[in-house]
This record gives sequence, structure tokens and C-alpha cells, in this order.
Amino acid sequence: MTDPIERQVVSGDRFVGARFPAHTQVVSPGFALPLEPVNDLDGAVRTALEAPLDTPPLREQVSPGDRVTIAFDDPTVPCYAPVWATALPAIVGELEAGGIRTKDISLVCANALHRQFTHDELARTIGTEMVGAHSDRLTCHDAEDPDDMVMVGTTRSGLDVQLSR
Repeated sequence: MTDPIERQVVSGDRFVGARFPAHTQVVSPGFALPLEPVNDLDGAVRTALEAPLDTPPLREQVSPGDRVTIAFDDPTVPCYAPVWATALPAIVGELEAGGIRTKDISLVCANALHRQFTHDELARTIGTEMVGAHSDRLTCHDAEDPDDMVMVGTTRSGLDVQLSR
């Protein structure tokens, strides 16, 4: 008999160890991002916003009167979750520095086909201050709501492409 396979799997907002039967087929997503941890997350986010690669800073790309939607990963994607509570306030600050009013900034949890998350659950990912400041403009994407989806075209292979309004 062959030993079981041990892997780390996503469970809620973290990874947990799990044992699978030896005959389990492990499928890789097909890519890996070789990201190194940073010692100063606030500084790394600030640097990225002040000097982005190959594009002007965010504050220079917006104009007063624009409306902006910021999408972020849902709580089941723990690999990037720590950055959201740091990055979102900095992004909002950059937008406001560019003349965007807070009331014209919406936040959307990009939860794909996962269930709709509560504001309390989202607060654990993006912070209670962000939820409080944007609660009336904080939603979860609903891929199963036909009224919230718009057809944008068809791929060359004949697949329909829809996006959230």
C-alpha cells in the first residue's frame, strides 16, 4: 500500500494540511507567481502606487467626477488576503488625491461563483474601517444574477463572454 499524499489546501481564509489517498491526482493551476514576502507591506504598497511599472500613478489616471470600482479577492483566496487591508485604503487615498469623491468609489468582492459574503466576513479581509466607510457601496459579485451580467461578445471558439455590470 502506498502512503497518502499530504497537501496544503484552501479552507476558508487560510491553508490547512490535508491527507488524500495515494491514488489522488493533484492538478496544478498551471502557473506560479514567484513572489517574495516583503518586510514593510505599507512601504511596498506605497512604492507601487507612487511609481507603478509602465504607467502613470493612479492619481494621474483619474479626473474629478469619475466613478471607480475596485475589485478584490474574496476571503477564500488567502494567498493575497493580507495585502487588501493595507492596499485598499492606500488605493482609495490615491483616487481621492486625484479628485475622486469617496461616494464615487465602489468596492466589489470578486467572489466568482462562491456565495455572497457578509460585511462582517469581508471586514476580516479588507478591514473594518474600509467596510464602515464604504458599506453602502460594498457588494459581492453575483455571477448567477442575469440582471447584473452583460454580454460583451463571443470568443473565436464560440464561448459567450459576460461581465458584471
